[in-house]
Amino acid sequence: MTTFAQKVREVIKEKLFGRDFSHQDVALHLDLVTDKDKQPLYATMREFRKRGEIIPVRPGIFRYAAAIQIRPADIQRKMWSLLRSMRTVTVADMVALAGAAPNYAKEYFQLLTRQGIVRRIDDPARQKPSKWQMIADPIKMPRNEDKAARLQAIRAAKKRAMQELDQAAKSMVGATAALARLKTALGEMPEEDDE
Repeated sequence: MTTFAQKVREVIKEKLFGRDFSHQDVALHLDLVTDKDKQPLYATMREFRKRGEIIPVRPGIFRYAAAIQIRPADIQRKMWSLLRSMRTVTVADMVALAGAAPNYAKEYFQLLTRQGIVRRIDDPARQKPSKWQMIADPIKMPRNEDKAARLQAIRAAKKRAMQELDQAAKSMVGATAALARLKTALGEMPEEDDE
């Protein structure tokens, strides 16, 4: 049985692919007339937007994104799961099975090597690509401590900058009030006589 979301996806992919579209364009292809009929469509398209399947190009107008964008954290979890289950893998395995880019998989293996979790096994004849073998299994997926430290530093700097911005805004409000009081005081002063 085809779900409503699959029907909407089919319309977008087959009938509206390559061009911008609105809710109304999709509704016409699905024969949805009343607002009550269109409510599931709005919810489905909202979900597609959250998932990155469609992207807004201007208010109320969308474009099909062709593929769902997978976050690096999701790919890393897949790579970790594959490594734990297979114990010995290649970069090509990670590309094919986890959807990782070759350079991202190599970078991940280097991180795990530095943490003493994997070791590289080279083919002596250099006829086959290197394999990576798990030598320690901490069970929990290891963190990239360098990246975590950089992100913490960025968050701390952002927090300080926001606090300074708030302080500056408060100072400006105080300065604006002081200028308004000064202007009022100057306006209440009597005029000088020209005698």
